[in-house]
Amino acid sequence: MRTFLGAASDFAASPDDGGPSASDRAPIITLAQGLEMDLAAAIGVCTPVIASSGFPARQVNRLNCLMQKIRDTSVDDRYVNGFDYLLRTLGPRLNDEQFNAFMNQNHVRADVIQAAQSDTRTNLDLLDQRFMKGIWWLNLQYATQGAAISEAVLQIKDWVAARQQDQMSVYWCYGAGQDAYEGRFGGAAAPQRRDGRSAWG
Repeated sequence: MRTFLGAASDFAASPDDGGPSASDRAPIITLAQGLEMDLAAAIGVCTPVIASSGFPARQVNRLNCLMQKIRDTSVDDRYVNGFDYLLRTLGPRLNDEQFNAFMNQNHVRADVIQAAQSDTRTNLDLLDQRFMKGIWWLNLQYATQGAAISEAVLQIKDWVAARQQDQMSVYWCYGAGQDAYEGRFGGAAAPQRRDGRSAWG
């Protein structure tokens, strides 16, 4: 099984849990918030901010990739917020209703619309950090807990890993798309569970 996440290789650790230095109080922006602005207009606001942000080149690439992906309404924009405390409380495997309820908490399109309306640079940075911490934390659980990892966390990790190989997901920008940008090509097939089942198996 591939522990994917080339995008997370530059994610700095913090003293508290070995994770990124951003505060765990980083906001969770939900789909219900900040929908006054049209998505195309929001992308138009955010794109030049990304270009002039001074962010590292890899972060600029990820965010520009997100702006392109969310223009296509068929692209799945759900993602796991790595700062969400609920993620750390999950236990048994989730049924379809529970899984969808968890995954529908965070949508990139809603977050971009929100970011475009206030403190755009900071909110785009936080969006990227939420992706990165989620990827990093899920991989950490698998690496350190092994067979003791909770079924729900493994289920979500497998879902994320599969989406990183999927061009119809925003996670492409944090997986295979980022690998291509950084010159890492070929190799592993789409990640599977240890028992060979998919995330929904």
